[in-house]
This record gives sequence, structure tokens and C-alpha cells, in this order.
Amino acid sequence: QGFKASPSGCLGAGVYVARDEKATSFACNSSRHGGDVGALLKVCVTFTNPKYVRYDDHQWQAEGYDACRAERTSFSSKMEWCFKRADQVEVLDV
Repeated sequence: QGFKASPSGCLGAGVYVARDEKATSFACNSSRHGGDVGALLKVCVTFTNPKYVRYDDHQWQAEGYDACRAERTSFSSKMEWCFKRADQVEVLDV
């Protein structure tokens, strides 16, 4: 079925991806993701024009980027990516 993009977040709307430690923590926090159980996914991402930022950024899509990586956000000290479109993220393994 693919991914459903988040309507908002520290990097705006999009599909959020993080490294193992942050992703595992998020998967265990059902109040944040809205499900009963979480899972850790191995994914392949595709992008051509990324923006690299230190902190929250809601302008990257309007500026023409298709992905944004934040070193940290107002919710987390750990790095995360946000991809503009769900079809940029392909699940390889669960």
C-alpha cells in the first residue's frame, strides 16, 4: 500500500525517515504514530535535490527541494529526513 505522508511535522508535510535508534523509539510510541503496534522498516529512498538544515524547516518544498535532512528538530536531538512524496520511499524489509 505504500506510505501515507504526514500532514505536518518539524519539516512540514511528507514521509519521515530516521536511523535505527530514532525509528525504534518512534515505533514503540503508539501515541505518536496512531497505531497499536509499530515496526522498524528498512527502506530505499530516492531523491535528486535535498536540502540540509540544522533545525526545523517548513520552506524546503516551496524552494523546490524534494527532500530535507535536519540534524535535529524541536522534538528530537537526532537526525531525520523528510521526503516530499510517498513514492520516494520503498520498503525493502520489515
